[in-house]
Amino acid sequence: MNKFPALRALVALLALAGTLSLHAAGLSGTVSRASDGAPLSGVVVTASRVMIPFGGLIPTSMQTDALGQFQFQNLPAGFYYVDANAIGTDLVRQLHPSGYCPPESCDAWVGRPGVTRYDLADAQQLTGIDFAIAQGGSVSGVVRRADTQAVLVDRTVTVLPVGWSRQTDVAGTFAFSRVPVGTLRLRADGSGPLVSTLHPDVACELQGCASDSSPATAVVLNAGASLSALDISMPVGARIGGLLEPIATTANRQVRFEFLHTPSGATGTRQAQVAADGTYLIEGLALGSYQLSVMSNLFRAQVFPSVLCVDSCLDELALGTAVVTALGQTAGDIDFVLTSNPRIEGVVSDALTSQPLPGVEVVAYIWTFSPFGGPGPLPLATDLSAADGSYRLEGINPQAVKIATRNALGYRDERYDNQLCANSGCLVNEGSDWPLNWGDVMMAHFALQPGGSIFGRVRFPLLAGAARPSIEIFDLSGVLVTSVYAESDGAFQTTGLAPGSYRLRAIMHAAQGLGQVYGGMSCSALPSSPCEIGTGQIIELTSAAVEININIDPMFVSSFE
Repeated sequence: MNKFPALRALVALLALAGTLSLHAAGLSGTVSRASDGAPLSGVVVTASRVMIPFGGLIPTSMQTDALGQFQFQNLPAGFYYVDANAIGTDLVRQLHPSGYCPPESCDAWVGRPGVTRYDLADAQQLTGIDFAIAQGGSVSGVVRRADTQAVLVDRTVTVLPVGWSRQTDVAGTFAFSRVPVGTLRLRADGSGPLVSTLHPDVACELQGCASDSSPATAVVLNAGASLSALDISMPVGARIGGLLEPIATTANRQVRFEFLHTPSGATGTRQAQVAADGTYLIEGLALGSYQLSVMSNLFRAQVFPSVLCVDSCLDELALGTAVVTALGQTAGDIDFVLTSNPRIEGVVSDALTSQPLPGVEVVAYIWTFSPFGGPGPLPLATDLSAADGSYRLEGINPQAVKIATRNALGYRDERYDNQLCANSGCLVNEGSDWPLNWGDVMMAHFALQPGGSIFGRVRFPLLAGAARPSIEIFDLSGVLVTSVYAESDGAFQTTGLAPGSYRLRAIMHAAQGLGQVYGGMSCSALPSSPCEIGTGQIIELTSAAVEININIDPMFVSSFE
């Protein structure tokens, strides 16, 4: 055995390792207590490298020594954040140089206040990454409903301004440890009927108390302090309710409301479920007055009570009538009489038997230009016909559309009205355009004719690993009309064909293109024997079905059954 290649590989590996070591970079610094400057040993320091280009952080951790020192060696070049975590103490976890983290994790990003991202180059040694960690405190309490005093489970509580969040447990309690000292505020986030609330019971404005400076909500936390019983009592928010008509259009639908809030001047959105009787209710609103709009793809967007919108209603909201609200109260009778979007309805049936055809797709589309795909169809609405053959196309803006069917049931597809489509399909720039206006209900029925069928059997060689042959049908201009795979016994059937003239070939694509043109030449993947469809016999499809049987010549294959 020749050992020299292995020896040369080992030498190259050692040389590479030496090169990596030579160019490795490092980070170093100290960790001390902010109150007295004493060095802190056993503090976990983490250098987190930014993953490029995918994002995320790759952490590398170590502990400080007896002198509070740390030194990372052999780090790869890259961007780093560094944090210090004095586990088991009340010292605040810190992102260098002065950013704060909750004890469980440090979330670093470019531009975060008080945080520096270090660009570590090959062989660079960054020193002086020193921490002075301050003593924190803890806060805890219980979140309840103001009206029933029931505890609230899985309610998000946030410490402001640091932005740390917790979920309340099964007893409704929350607890934060190692919190930076200073003036804090505790917010329970609203959802459902309850409005966001600051400790102890101050309902938030629309922005969620982000700018609150009320002395009544301030919590002063000193170093080493443990503040408990900071309970939050969440009031029921304001409500707005009413009726959306026509009920036939709005019942059991989800709609979106946009609103302009006074006095904040802020805008927002809420989703609401419309009941079977057309009524709706928006809950958990902040105190104030609202100019309100409602929108869905089923009707024209409208500002209360009757201002019609061009698109989104943000430009028209200021024209609406203000709805005055009060906490725990419902501003009712905020009703809308809406203009429905146009829709298309109808029934798909068999032209010969008049029986309904379920499972036929009906498409409303326009012919348009895409900068990526060029001219082509843009479906605006689709629906599959139900068991009774009925379908409904909704959510279409007023415009002129084409309407057509697509099916795999063996029927000839049509464009409305009674325009049979070619084998290439209906979604082309042909046929009539049907104008639709606000409130229109267009009835478009389809009576589909059964299509022609070419069926039969293909006899092919059994080759290891080869898939069943594909049966391909072409028109006389050489355009592929349709294709199917033969069954294991060679049987095949194509459906939905228009009467006309065709050619056929069978190809085993997984077996070097071994194939046969019906009534024409054999072929393979060899350049000298292409599968020329033009050599084939013409098949005239004038009746409902034509039987064709074809043999794939085994050529150079010895095993053929």
